[in-house]
Amino acid sequence: NSKEIAAGGEGRILEHPTIANRVIKIYHTPRSNGFAKHLETLAMLPDNFIKPIEIYYDGNNKVAGFDMLYVKLSDFWLFNNLFNKGFCNTNRIDHNFKLLLLMRLKTSLTELHSLGMVVGDLNQYNLFFSPKGKLLFADVDSFQSKHNKHSGVLLDEIRDWTTHLINESTDTWAYDILVFW
Repeated sequence: NSKEIAAGGEGRILEHPTIANRVIKIYHTPRSNGFAKHLETLAMLPDNFIKPIEIYYDGNNKVAGFDMLYVKLSDFWLFNNLFNKGFCNTNRIDHNFKLLLLMRLKTSLTELHSLGMVVGDLNQYNLFFSPKGKLLFADVDSFQSKHNKHSGVLLDEIRDWTTHLINESTDTWAYDILVFW
C-alpha cells in the first residue's frame, strides 16, 4: 500500500519496484489472456500515449497488469486545469496556447482513429499537458481496439446520451465538449 499512487474502478497504480520512471497498473480482477493482445496493440501507439510497456501475468496466466511510463506531475498538468481561469492566469496560459492544445488533441485523435482505435472516455481527467504544449493521453487500456470492445464506462459529462455506441463519433462528441468548456 505504501507504493500506491492512485486507485480507480479497474485497478491500482503503483510505483515500479525497480525502474524509477515507470509505474505499474494492477487490475483488481485479472483479465483473460486474450486481453494481452489488446495491450500489445496499444504498445504501438505514438509516444504521447501512456501505453503498456511490459505485461504482467498472474499464476493462472491471466493478465494481472502492465507497466507504463510515470507522468511527473511536476512536468505535466491535468487538462482539467485549462477550465480554471485562476490557474491559466497564474501559469500564463492564453487563448492561443489552449487552441494549440486542442489542435494537438484533434491530430492525435485522427491518428488514433486511423489505427482503428477509439478512446471512448475522452475526458479532462485522462489528458495531461506540459507548459510547452506536449499532450499526453492516460488510461489507454480502456481504449477500444480490434481486440477489445470499450466497456462503456465513461464520464457522464462527455457521454453522448443519444446513442449507446462507442465509436469515432463518440470521441468527436467528447472532443467538442472539451472545446466548448
